[in-house]
Amino acid sequence: GSSAGLAALGVSLGAAAARFEDLVVHGNAAPRGGGMSVAGVMEAWFTNSTFEYNGRLSADLGLTIAETKNVRDGAESVTLEGGALLCFGGASLRLSDVRFSANLAKLGGGLSLGTLTGADSGGCSMGADSMQCYANSAVESEAWPCGGGCAYVGATSSLQLHNSSIYANQAPR
Repeated sequence: GSSAGLAALGVSLGAAAARFEDLVVHGNAAPRGGGMSVAGVMEAWFTNSTFEYNGRLSADLGLTIAETKNVRDGAESVTLEGGALLCFGGASLRLSDVRFSANLAKLGGGLSLGTLTGADSGGCSMGADSMQCYANSAVESEAWPCGGGCAYVGATSSLQLHNSSIYANQAPR
């Protein structure tokens, strides 16, 4: 496969099929789905990829996000849902040998399967083989639900893991 790196550009995918190999999604920020957002009638495959240090919003982006408390690494504002990856709207994800590391969000520090906003109907189904989810954080917020250091899985979403590891993630509750 080819090598692709996304340094300062988040990606939003919808109503299509996509395949990513040897992908690095690093240091991106958005109000929802810090590194990447996958929605709609969509299938996305990720192989040998890394999502790291996504979800930290900076003042120069001109985004207003509610104040947070107990934030790791001194970040002041973070992505609302899915620090590295947000999947909703009936989308389907397949991951093989994918790492989520040091991402931040108020809900689903590493990834969010489904959304709380109500504007986007439908959940997300995800199957992963050899996924690692470590050192991600969900941060406390008085104005927004929080939780799921590694992942948030909504009521209409599903998650299946095989030969995977989830460790050293943080969430306030």
